[in-house]
Amino acid sequence: MLKMIIIVRKVECLQKKGSPLSENANNFIYLISGYEITFVYTGKLPGRIKVLFEKCNQHTLKIMQITREETYKLLWNQMQNSKFKEFYIDLLLEKYQKRDRTINIFLVLVTSTSISAWAIWQLPYLAWLWAALVAISQIISLIKPYLNYTKYTKELNEKHFLLQTLNVEYERLWVSYKFEKISSEKAFEKAFELKNTLTKGMNFSDDIIISENKEIQVKAKEKVAIHLKTYFNHKSI
Repeated sequence: MLKMIIIVRKVECLQKKGSPLSENANNFIYLISGYEITFVYTGKLPGRIKVLFEKCNQHTLKIMQITREETYKLLWNQMQNSKFKEFYIDLLLEKYQKRDRTINIFLVLVTSTSISAWAIWQLPYLAWLWAALVAISQIISLIKPYLNYTKYTKELNEKHFLLQTLNVEYERLWVSYKFEKISSEKAFEKAFELKNTLTKGMNFSDDIIISENKEIQVKAKEKVAIHLKTYFNHKSI
């Protein structure tokens, strides 16, 4: 069975909705009114698809073959993207770990009975400072469960491990394809399997909100560039 990627784009189409492109009902291939369908494949064009192409308006059905160079670029870009996500998640994880550690250390110090008993806090000009610190610690203790830093670090750790594992697979795939150990068709198929795993794996819990951080993005891109130059002697695209 031919394995293809189908790209759908809205266009003006004269085909009747649900009009079959093949008389063979087992093919389950239909042209939907108002959309353009592009079949992207690797390898030799099968005769069955040639027949379908002849039966369709060429403005509504396109067949595009992926060359070795295009497959190489696809693998390289996906590998870069996955590596960027790994570094980005790693930097985010570090950020939340530092925040959580700082808050916990602050609360431990302020709530420590031995520290609060120090004679220095009895001085008039420092008594107000200690009172302020105690008040702040009480507020932080109340809102800490809603900051959810523990859950953030747990989920980010899981995502980071997944990305590390995927990137090993991406690098193995890229090297295998570069040295022609696998065909374009297998490389293309494997690339989208990995992409599908990445997409599913990067879903966070509903109560975890990950916002874009420009500063971390810049640092992650710099790390990607260094990684690619060090291990592959390539520049990032």
